Amino acid sequence: REPDWPTAAVAATSLQRLIDDHAVDGVKIDAQGAEVGAVESVTDWRRVRKLVLEYDFEYRPSLPKFHAFVTRLRTHFPRIYHSKQKKSGDFSGFPNGVLVFAMREPPE
Repeated sequence: REPDWPTAAVAATSLQRLIDDHAVDGVKIDAQGAEVGAVESVTDWRRVRKLVLEYDFEYRPSLPKFHAFVTRLRTHFPRIYHSKQKKSGDFSGFPNGVLVFAMREPPE
């Protein structure tokens, strides 16, 4: 059945294409648990100086997976800040997300 409300078609694009096609200095991702996939879909972060995202433990509670994600992110952004987390086990607590700030110096 068709919905009772107006609809509109919206063209989709990739995060990599947005970064490649526009002058992007910073990226903030809020994708309800899809942040890791969005970050890992980008192969070239050189044009981006700042990245902010909420790592959501509701969808991925493993602390070792969180630290592995941060380690991979560090290959693109040398400075990463987040609240201190245990190295093993699963995350527990509230709120169930951690803000991650990733930065690099501007290109010369």
